[in-house]
Amino acid sequence: MESMTFAQKAQPLIARGIAVFPCKPTKAPFTPRGFNDATTELSQIEAWGKKYPQALVGVPTGQQGVFALDIDRNHANGADGFATVAQLGWELPPTRTHHTRSGGVHMWFKAPEGVAIKTSAGKLGPGLDVRGAGGYVVDWSAEGLAVDHADTIADAPEYLLACLNGCGQDGAKQVDTLRAAVLSNIPAALMAASNDDLGGGPLGLDQGQIDELLAGLDASMPYSGWLIVGQALHHETSGAQAGLDAWITWSSRSDKFPGDVELASKWAGFGKSSGPQVTMRSVIRMVREAAPSPVANGQAPAATPPQPSRRYLYAGGEFSVGGDGVVFTTTDSEGDPQRTWICSPLHVTAQTRDTRSGEWGRLLSWRDADGQPHQWAMPLELLQADGLEVRKELARLGLTIAPGKKPRDLLAAYLQVAQVQTRARCVERLGWHGDVYVTPSEAIGQTNEIVVYQNAHALEPALSIAGTAEQWRDSVGRLAAGNSRVVFAASLALAAPLADIVGEDSGGFHLRGASSTGKTTALHVAASIWGNPKAYARTWRSTVNGLESLAQMHNDGLLVLDELSQCDPREVGEAAYMLSNGQGKSRATRTGTARQAARWRLLFLSAGEEGLSGLMGRAGQRTNAGQEVRLADIPADAGAGLGLFEVLHDRDNPAALALATKDAAAKYHGAVGVAWLRAIVGGRARLADRAPAGIQRFVQEVVPPDASGQVQRVARRFALVATAGEIATRLGLTGWGPNEASEAARKCFADWLAEFGTGNRESRAIFAHVRKFFELHGQSRFAMLRDGAPLEGTVVNRAGFVHRLSDGTKEHWVLPEVFRTELCAGFDQKMATRELVAAGWLIPSTGERHTAPRKSIAGMGRTRVYVFSPSMWASDG
Repeated sequence: MESMTFAQKAQPLIARGIAVFPCKPTKAPFTPRGFNDATTELSQIEAWGKKYPQALVGVPTGQQGVFALDIDRNHANGADGFATVAQLGWELPPTRTHHTRSGGVHMWFKAPEGVAIKTSAGKLGPGLDVRGAGGYVVDWSAEGLAVDHADTIADAPEYLLACLNGCGQDGAKQVDTLRAAVLSNIPAALMAASNDDLGGGPLGLDQGQIDELLAGLDASMPYSGWLIVGQALHHETSGAQAGLDAWITWSSRSDKFPGDVELASKWAGFGKSSGPQVTMRSVIRMVREAAPSPVANGQAPAATPPQPSRRYLYAGGEFSVGGDGVVFTTTDSEGDPQRTWICSPLHVTAQTRDTRSGEWGRLLSWRDADGQPHQWAMPLELLQADGLEVRKELARLGLTIAPGKKPRDLLAAYLQVAQVQTRARCVERLGWHGDVYVTPSEAIGQTNEIVVYQNAHALEPALSIAGTAEQWRDSVGRLAAGNSRVVFAASLALAAPLADIVGEDSGGFHLRGASSTGKTTALHVAASIWGNPKAYARTWRSTVNGLESLAQMHNDGLLVLDELSQCDPREVGEAAYMLSNGQGKSRATRTGTARQAARWRLLFLSAGEEGLSGLMGRAGQRTNAGQEVRLADIPADAGAGLGLFEVLHDRDNPAALALATKDAAAKYHGAVGVAWLRAIVGGRARLADRAPAGIQRFVQEVVPPDASGQVQRVARRFALVATAGEIATRLGLTGWGPNEASEAARKCFADWLAEFGTGNRESRAIFAHVRKFFELHGQSRFAMLRDGAPLEGTVVNRAGFVHRLSDGTKEHWVLPEVFRTELCAGFDQKMATRELVAAGWLIPSTGERHTAPRKSIAGMGRTRVYVFSPSMWASDG
């Protein structure tokens, strides 16, 4: 068997149409995308075999409805998955069953059509795991281990499906029961040792003890806690595969499970840390602190304290944190304990600081009354007054705080004296930090330490998830196909985090059209890439300062703004410029020193019934080319007589399609964005090398040869959107065909260009402004000259003179101050003069460097004037 090639080992599965991919002896994937690279293509499989001759055969689960029931043996306490199956009374039917190296089995079953089985661990009972969507198994039969019923994949029994569909209903009770059992089995010496987070060697736990500990922890904990568990397992097992397997198995219980590939990547990074090591003592402490909270269940705090999990000495007493909350205990003169209940359970999980060892804070975690987890990297400086801002923020997100001055003061004290040894690196902005992408809830990418976003306010996760990436693709993505504006909007959402990788600047796109065109549908689709459209999409109804704060919160991401007309017409131009410029206002600190201005890089999608120029015109303002380049105005009407749409996908009318698309986006959202981030984080270097060539190719294809630099600049932004959409399509995230995202971007660019024009926008604006000036004031503000003297007549607010030439045409001589303040108003005077001379509108002086020649005018002597040629009336400018 050892002499068999990878292709030969995989052949029995390929013959059944089952895709495979190569795995290392440690079971970690060889390929960058892991099970997402699985294929039945023989040429690719043979190529893998040559590159990885010792590869194990990996099989993705969840594809074609096939999943695996993983029955493990637990040699530590005698209880195993086989015993659990017997206790449940299951008589599992004959099916393809692989025997594993650990003595367990993988039983393959087929789920009913349309039923998705998720990967999970321990939810069916001790020793029973499920490998479904998002997981994979190794075909051990290819390595010489036994396989039973090789030619049969049985339909999953109804009782198994019922348990899978119902698992989690009693999840809280099951975890509580397991937790109680775990606590009772932890030796007293280890319980005492768990009061210290760091230091010391491994505790010598066997695999059974490790599994019991993890059974008492909720895998849906905040990202920082999840990372601590992985670091502790790495330390306890010295980086062995068994430790990684335990981490993967435990993590897969959560719907937020990032997948085996990312965990293996993180695991490899843990061994590179040179600082103090997180140990299993931290995990034991976390198990104790995770006991059910009576406060969270709406009950009064317990009359007597439960066994506390952590103690911190303070002012002759001590703080303790347990299931009933944070309590401060002192003794009275009689020696009796006096307890002050402070708040529901609130855990200090790490000390935070930035890369310069400043901005120190505390990483806090708690659950609200609904059991939902919250996390906040709290700056310590907020506690240096009375702590009101801290209490307001904690209460806003569901922490119950006792009334009265004493508990409030004690809360502030607790947050400062709870000195855990675990360290986390805090960052001041979301988005890219090197090769790591930081979101409000996690840091995506390989890092050797916990990275958190620290802010004066705790953030509800912006990247909310409902459904799977596949469900979004098969609903929202499918309805978007064939509709250029909708495909473009979704691709734009994906392009936002790609901008930093390829070095593109911030910028925006505005969908302009009547209220019935369906603009908001496109915004909902874009927002659904990252979260719930109703919560993710914002409006322009804000001050410039408010939009600055929004921009900071969407750094390296997408900002969606609806209803442009709700923005103050006097401020909208400044707002659009600021968002695209990537920098906020400079402000002073309380001491008068300059505070660093806020910075960001983002893409934003806007919509409204009128464009930027129309809205600014209501306030008597004129857009400049810089503003129009930074916010590209695209007609929302796609020109097919269907408003926003070109294809209705069997719907009766555009309104029905818009409603179906919005409903799908509300039901399925966020998963595509997270999958996209995980893909580009892992391939950042490759994208940085390859994507710019695709962007340049798109620009060369769509930009006319005579186009200005302004057009080139906007075309690059359209190209970035096209590139993101095509990459996501190749990753299987969109459901579109090849080149669909590019074609959508081309059409939107062509429609933008048709209105913007190929020339320099600023030059055309100058010509239009000057022509309008003469059309308005040619008779009323210019005095006619005869023999160098103004004719008699009243000229109010004189702008200059009219000089008749011998052929009967007329020159307009404009006085210098009028030229500067009125004809060049809103433009750079040197640039305006240069453009007017180049176009032949302005006749410069001959023999001297000054543009305005001197002319003899009675009563004024020889004075400089700007001479406008009569040929300007025949020019298009």
